[in-house]
Amino acid sequence: MELTWLQESSDEQTIDHYRIFVQEKDKTSNPLSIETKDDETRYVLMTPRSMWGKTYIVNVQAVNNKQRVSPLSELAVFTVDGFTKNGEIQETNNGTMPFAPEDDNDEKD
Repeated sequence: MELTWLQESSDEQTIDHYRIFVQEKDKTSNPLSIETKDDETRYVLMTPRSMWGKTYIVNVQAVNNKQRVSPLSELAVFTVDGFTKNGEIQETNNGTMPFAPEDDNDEKD
């Protein structure tokens, strides 16, 4: 499953990499923490069978070249569907996570 997000616009330090936090929805366990290797705003998340049929929340945090971190992004929610009964792979939900709430007063195209 591919996760994508929008990069926060900043005139400060260059983003070095991202931290991604994934946790099963409505669970209180510690989230899975993933450090990306670069500043790409996408990550391919492996979804083993134990994740199938469950809903997860994810958020992202930017880390700059001085190891300072941004606030966490808004939460995004996705469900891992897995395989159908006939063995075909089902599509999973894929959203884009903004770092800051969008202004509802902005004109939309």
